[in-house]
Amino acid sequence: MTFHQTFFLISKTLNRTFHTSSLSSLKTNPQLLQINRSRKQLIPYGNKLFVRNIHCLQPLPYPIDKGLEPLFSVETLQSLFGYQAFLIDNLNKLTDDTEFQDCSIFEIIDKTAQVSEHALIFNHASQAWNNDFFLQTLAAKEGDKELNGTDLYERIKEEFESIENFKEHFKNMALGIFGSGWTWLVETENDVLRVVNTYNAGTTLDVTRTQEKDPNNHPTPSSPFLSSSKTNVGDINKPSPPPFIKLALRPPHKSRFIPLLCLNMWEHAYIKDFGIQGKEIYIDSFWSRINWEVVLQRTSKRNSFM
Repeated sequence: MTFHQTFFLISKTLNRTFHTSSLSSLKTNPQLLQINRSRKQLIPYGNKLFVRNIHCLQPLPYPIDKGLEPLFSVETLQSLFGYQAFLIDNLNKLTDDTEFQDCSIFEIIDKTAQVSEHALIFNHASQAWNNDFFLQTLAAKEGDKELNGTDLYERIKEEFESIENFKEHFKNMALGIFGSGWTWLVETENDVLRVVNTYNAGTTLDVTRTQEKDPNNHPTPSSPFLSSSKTNVGDINKPSPPPFIKLALRPPHKSRFIPLLCLNMWEHAYIKDFGIQGKEIYIDSFWSRINWEVVLQRTSKRNSFM
């Protein structure tokens, strides 16, 4: 057996082990699978009653009627929560009397991400998971102090040189989304921190739905997507994304990331409060409303994923 054949077999085994471990953790860790708390529902059919699992709208860990200033006004927060209810209600209707009706939301995403005829089910499941993951990360109180001195704090400084660089890099990635999407902080299977984007209803739970750059955007001298370690834009020294991660190991539709943090970059999340040109202010406001305690509970080192 050649070196390349041996390396491929080892890589394939490691990838399968990581996915199996991630799948198990996602099923058992409520921090990573918030809305997979199914309830039994009796479904009448003829003169009989059948039981099926339904996905339920999870309450938020903060009062909706007070908003989350400066990130969300009361109106926007209520709209986001209403949209979440719409997604979950539609997901239950779309999966009723199908092979997915008793699946967890992660299993639905896993089984439909690569099947075009199930695109509508995937979009509702993935968007509901993303939206819940995002909303459950937020807090009504200032949370930056919760990160200071933690292992994640040190890892971010080691990976991005400083917390300020990390926030600037995260902002550049989010601003690079030209349309709707999500910006994520994730752990790779090698326990490395990376910032990645997903577009529309794409999710980090499936690598084929994850992109580190929008193919519709082309690098320019001021682009945050250049491969150099730093990019000078006027008087601002902006960090560029870390080197791209190879995602080619098979099977390609399996998760290679542990999501830790995400920001909703859909237009409906910021236009009401910040206007169509207010994306940067919206992103800056995000940092003041993160519940870092929740983020810390998602890390592999806290939950022993590997």
